[in-house]
Amino acid sequence: MAWDMVAAKEDAMVFESVKSFWREVKRQVKSAAMPALLLTLTGIFGWQATQGAPRPDHGGSSASTQLAQAEANLAAAKAERDGWGAEGRRADRLAFGQGRRWTNGRGSC
Repeated sequence: MAWDMVAAKEDAMVFESVKSFWREVKRQVKSAAMPALLLTLTGIFGWQATQGAPRPDHGGSSASTQLAQAEANLAAAKAERDGWGAEGRRADRLAFGQGRRWTNGRGSC
């Protein structure tokens, strides 16, 4: 009988030490969860800022491709503008009310 009581006390001590160990593990996990989450979010934002994500509306094209396309569009617009000549610019100004007006010599109407 004495051995049964000793064995029961040892089982209770082992159970208490496992329970205590498990409590400590849970406490450590809870204390590390929020910093780990925030560090993960910081890493994700940093990756997106440096690498970028392919966007479906742009077809995943890179910034250099977009810049080259914008420069080509600008060159085409300048060529079209230069092709208008003086008469084209004059007609454009008249269409928007910026043409020459009759003046009384002092620069006003």
